[in-house]
Amino acid sequence: MDTFEVIIETPKGQGTKYDFEPLTRQLKLTKVMPSGSVFPFDFGFIPATKGEDGDPLDVVVIAEVATFPGCKMDCRIIGALKGQQTERDGKIFRNDRYIAIPQVSTLYQNIETLKQLPKEIIDQIAAFFINYNQQAKKQFKMAGKLQAKQANQLVIRNQSKHISADLLVQFFLPLYDQQGKPFPDHYFNRVKTELTEQFGGITFYFRSPVLGM
Repeated sequence: MDTFEVIIETPKGQGTKYDFEPLTRQLKLTKVMPSGSVFPFDFGFIPATKGEDGDPLDVVVIAEVATFPGCKMDCRIIGALKGQQTERDGKIFRNDRYIAIPQVSTLYQNIETLKQLPKEIIDQIAAFFINYNQQAKKQFKMAGKLQAKQANQLVIRNQSKHISADLLVQFFLPLYDQQGKPFPDHYFNRVKTELTEQFGGITFYFRSPVLGM
């Protein structure tokens, strides 16, 4: 079975929600849950993927321990809960919750598919996301399950990063135009945002002089 890198945003047992910001490469506190409401398991995303909502694929990590925000681990995907999400504006899109097991887990080392998990765990995950979205004035419906093979195929299909890690891509942008006016900030920020979303991060440095494009 293939393994995928997973990054945890919110650990299990937390009553706060954290989101990873690609532009800053930092985690931001985005929500405080109602009293008594906590994440039942570690929750994060699969880097270099993109779902229908434009964000990386969501993943719930089943393990015997809680980790921490920003923790990176290798996991195997054992299935997914198919979800249909309705936003406040009425927009409907598919938003699955992939289920993963860390490769280092000992308690769950023999779990390879959703069918091997206790039904109570699946019900707990589904109920949490239904309630979580209701609190945000959204709607989340379970639309079935995907077993390991189907889920792994979807992850691979949704991978958006196809550039080797040892390949350096450079873009040269002018500081000034031909009239000596500064390069507009909104163009620069747009390029910065698009590159970060596509490649996960970028590094800036200044070099002078540069001729051509």
